[in-house]
Amino acid sequence: TVSTLQGCSTINVLSGGNDKKIGIFHSPHMQFKQKGRFEYLIVLFCYNFIYPFLDKLYCVSEETKNSIINSFKVINKKKIEVVYNIHDTKKIISLADESIVEEIEIFKNPVLLFCGRLDLNKAPERLLQGFIKSDVVSKYHLVYMGRDADNLWDNLHTTAVEHGISDKIHYIGAKNNPYKYMKNSVALVSTSYSEGLPGVLIESLLLGIPVITTNSSEGVWEILSCHDKYDKKMKNYYISKEGIITSNLAFYDKQKEVEDIINLAKAINYLNNSNFDISNFEFEQKVTAENIIPKYLNI
Repeated sequence: TVSTLQGCSTINVLSGGNDKKIGIFHSPHMQFKQKGRFEYLIVLFCYNFIYPFLDKLYCVSEETKNSIINSFKVINKKKIEVVYNIHDTKKIISLADESIVEEIEIFKNPVLLFCGRLDLNKAPERLLQGFIKSDVVSKYHLVYMGRDADNLWDNLHTTAVEHGISDKIHYIGAKNNPYKYMKNSVALVSTSYSEGLPGVLIESLLLGIPVITTNSSEGVWEILSCHDKYDKKMKNYYISKEGIITSNLAFYDKQKEVEDIINLAKAINYLNNSNFDISNFEFEQKVTAENIIPKYLNI
């Protein structure tokens, strides 16, 4: 039985039976702190008293794996393994070839794309602030795509109006096929405080579109094939051949938010003179079905 997300894995264990039970873990447990003390305590309870009974704990990134090993000694290390999420490259490329219809006028312009839930963790506000502070506001349009989980769009729109750029900031909601929008963007931007292995970065790079991402996890360094350069508290930004990783100091100290926004603005500016090479996306081989399915079958 394969379960994903915290509640599902809890039910998986408590359901009993003689089947082999695999839980998939997408992000470090610390990410749940932002949900509130009560919910975080429940998460800690599950890690200490329920998840040790899983036969395998498959983690989608090295950081997620290490967070379990370092925090929960009660879980057998031999059960914990990095197994990436599968990405169907052919299907993603095929869907990306579909035409944009309703938003075609927007995408006639150079677009920076935010793809994901509009929630506090993914921090769409600091993307807008970074865009405002950049030198290329007149050149790009900024598009938010995803469900507005925390009702943040109204504030984003108000800020855009206050700065006189409401015609350049767009919210197109959640889409069944996000790939055609990725393919028609200049870059995909992720501004999260905390992630595991952000799938949108992988999908964008599979389509040959560079990314800008905050230093939201060790996983982003894995994706951009610069894991050996990982710096947990990087103070500026790092340029790889496939994109840019910017600081995420505010995750540890909210007073550092301005520094993160300035570095984000610098990364956006860099796009003007960028020469990214995504012709050989190394991480792609790690997320193919051929490499991942055997890890389940061999159990």
